[in-house]
Amino acid sequence: MIHRTGPALVFTLALCCGIAAAGAAPSQSLAPGQDEPAPTAVPVPDHDEADIEALYGRLAAATDAAEAAGIEGRIRARWMKAGGDTIALLMSRAMGATLAGDQGLAMDLLDAVTSLDPDFAEAWSQRATIHYLEEDYGKALGELERALALEPRHFGALADMGLVLKELGEKARAYEFLERALTLNPFLGEARKALDKLEPEVRGRDI
Repeated sequence: MIHRTGPALVFTLALCCGIAAAGAAPSQSLAPGQDEPAPTAVPVPDHDEADIEALYGRLAAATDAAEAAGIEGRIRARWMKAGGDTIALLMSRAMGATLAGDQGLAMDLLDAVTSLDPDFAEAWSQRATIHYLEEDYGKALGELERALALEPRHFGALADMGLVLKELGEKARAYEFLERALTLNPFLGEARKALDKLEPEVRGRDI
């Protein structure tokens, strides 16, 4: 996770793809020339709980990466839309800034999001990404804890928590978070690689 194209940024990219697939407002920096929708503070209606439960169930039972990616995108899009159109637009711009390497602008935008809606879990997860890229692992952990308190099934935040703890040498805890993330989403590639590397040290080697 030390490299600036590391796992946390992979989750950011995946979320951007999920938003685009679901038709949410993309960042202008990610889609030049596309008309930008006018911001609005009107929240979107709550999604049917049975539907989101079904998506989580299908993701956990997915048998190939392509199937999992489609379901993951739908879940991530639901997370994004939960705050309404204004927050979705700010989040899209923030992620565009992160991908462009402008972490200061990204954090300013995320500050605006958390001021508007302190209970929007995805904003705290993305703030953790920025701290991670700056190698400030302590702050990253704090942001991830906030995200997971709001959305315990946020598999991206769970995986990132495991990857940060791995960097900090807390291998047993890292393994636990990575395992939880993969139970929800079995096709998180970076989390799977990290778990496989940790397993001999945490679970012991076969004799």
